[in-house]
Amino acid sequence: INEALALQREYLDPLNLSRYKTEALALGHAMLLGNVPASAEHARKVCEFLEAALPPLHPLVVLQAMTLAELLQEMGSNREAVETMKGVLPGLMVLYGENHE
Repeated sequence: INEALALQREYLDPLNLSRYKTEALALGHAMLLGNVPASAEHARKVCEFLEAALPPLHPLVVLQAMTLAELLQEMGSNREAVETMKGVLPGLMVLYGENHE
């Protein structure tokens, strides 16, 4: 997966759907292996794609940002995790309501 992704990152446009699918596959694979730093890197790339391809605060953007924030927190990057969550807070409130924990 990583070899294909490296080639796609080098030769394909960041908004190429094949590249997005491979990045998402690599994210799932890294998460299954428990590789948090690699998972965070792939989650960041998936977020970048979704943010560029979809309207602001689209549910997919919000949910992927939550995943990224959780990974960042697990790595000890609490400030970046909080900033990531703040960026999608309005979308979270729409998806889950104000009283959701």
